[in-house]
Amino acid sequence: MSTATLRKSGNSVMLAIPKDTRARLGFDPGQKVSLIEEPDGLKITKLDPELDRQLEIARGVLNSEFAVLRALAKT
Repeated sequence: MSTATLRKSGNSVMLAIPKDTRARLGFDPGQKVSLIEEPDGLKITKLDPELDRQLEIARGVLNSEFAVLRALAKT
């Protein structure tokens, strides 16, 4: 298991991933990645435009149909 360090940079917080981990996973400096929130933490993956599109659609449905989905969950 690797560890990474969060560092303050201006008004942002940066995640410093060790060089050996970046090389093993094929991440390059400047590369865009996807951040996926999971119940036990955060998953960082290479950017997948199709997944991002699907997640955006799902967020829209969840936001616009929240009451209906909540009622269905109770049945």
